[in-house]
Amino acid sequence: MIWVIVLVLICYVIVSFGGRNRGQCGENKIYDTLEKLSGCKAMLPNCYLPTENGDITEVDLILIHESGIYVIESKNYSGWIFGSEDQLKWTQCFKSGQREHFYNPIKQNRTHIRALATFLNMPEDAFSSYIVFSERCE
Repeated sequence: MIWVIVLVLICYVIVSFGGRNRGQCGENKIYDTLEKLSGCKAMLPNCYLPTENGDITEVDLILIHESGIYVIESKNYSGWIFGSEDQLKWTQCFKSGQREHFYNPIKQNRTHIRALATFLNMPEDAFSSYIVFSERCE
């Protein structure tokens, strides 16, 4: 229980440094849904963490729950989404025929977990990765 309190305090400092911004609709929906989750929990939106190469990465939401620590990447996209775990880029297609490419969110969240694990000196397998797309895409 002590390690959970220490983790919450450390993450609170990270959030305070990075600022709180739940202004994006998709992240708000996830936050609001998880807020209703029963059990002991803390939610930390928009956490900025240093990476191994000296950059900064932004984690959309960290949920610290009595059942585990969850690192959540939110994609408030519409249209059709195509991609596989191993692809570097995924594709978003619209009815108009327009296509957009974006970095694989699975790989993106792996970077988040690696940064969080390094920062907290914890093993990467202590975290669970979740990618959440909006209901406006397939």
